[in-house]
Amino acid sequence: MSLLITYLLILSAILQILYYSIFFGRMVFFRKTKAFDPRAVQHLPSPPVSIIICAKNEEENLKKNLPFILQQKYDAPFEVLVVNDRSTDNTNQVLETYAQEYSYIRIITINNNTSTHLKGKKYALQTGILAASYNQLLLTDADCQPNSQNWLSLMTAPFKSGFQISYGYGPYQTEDTMLNRCVQYETLMTATQYFSHFWWDFPYMGIGRNLAYHRKIFFEAKGFENIGHLTSGDDDLFISKIGSQQPSSAVLHSDSFMYSKAPKNWRSWYIQKQRHLSTGWHYKWVHQFSLGLFIISHFFFYISIVLNIFVGIGSVFATSLVFVKLIVQLVIAQQLLKIFQSPLSLYQFMFWDVLFSFYHLIFGFTSFKRITLWK
Repeated sequence: MSLLITYLLILSAILQILYYSIFFGRMVFFRKTKAFDPRAVQHLPSPPVSIIICAKNEEENLKKNLPFILQQKYDAPFEVLVVNDRSTDNTNQVLETYAQEYSYIRIITINNNTSTHLKGKKYALQTGILAASYNQLLLTDADCQPNSQNWLSLMTAPFKSGFQISYGYGPYQTEDTMLNRCVQYETLMTATQYFSHFWWDFPYMGIGRNLAYHRKIFFEAKGFENIGHLTSGDDDLFISKIGSQQPSSAVLHSDSFMYSKAPKNWRSWYIQKQRHLSTGWHYKWVHQFSLGLFIISHFFFYISIVLNIFVGIGSVFATSLVFVKLIVQLVIAQQLLKIFQSPLSLYQFMFWDVLFSFYHLIFGFTSFKRITLWK
């Protein structure tokens, strides 16, 4: 039994070292290979863009965040197309007020009696894509606020070079709470994983609150066919379907970040994670394998350390691997915190890294629960 525990520690430590040093390290140390530099195309004309926002009962969020979208600095025509998805609050009145001031707002209203087989916000998003005036699409949500007035120009700059997909980052606003630090860690690691998969040329997701793509790829992929029955998946499963087939780039300039407000309590966060993780069961097998191997090795690395301590095993090789893993992880984590402008300290990152080794063990089984609403 003691030998099995030692082997478990050695194997999990080696896998974690490989993930951090090679899989994540490629993005960290070879950022320029995939991260787009807008300065390279600043002399080229910008394409016209349709910004699409799906809103359902977003009266307060639109009041707070829509002005930051409308006041973007851009040297080409753009429209802000807001799809009002059967709201029961004053969302429409708020939108009409802004439309009187800004001529480039377009409002599309989905009636309560509309029937569709598409779940979640997919029908609203599809409606917006079909109605868009321009072929270049930039997607975000009503509860999001861009980090600068250059968000639009940065996220769409890859279109100038012929790229069809532009991946952006969507962090959460910082608050001094335990929940917020938990959310910050989870968001950072999720971004690390999906950007790293993109760096290795088999992307499995983008985030719908900061994602741009050419409209033609939506039609080429037949929209949300085969994933329309799922509540989530309008960003990750859609990108998984078409991402590896299209020339794509990532935009990691901090001015391109799209911030949103973190869940207000643990229950809200739990429900949000249930919805996201339930989609993971529909990922391609290669993505499930890659993500699953990291999750499993992450869990067994820490649990086998605890078991080794209790059993009293003194394997020099295993202990050395533990220290190597921690050093490699600290080096990479420090760079990740800088790249994604995370408010976490290195100490806080490691604290949550230990706790999150049990994260999927807790959430994994509950993610089978069927969820049918996106709001």
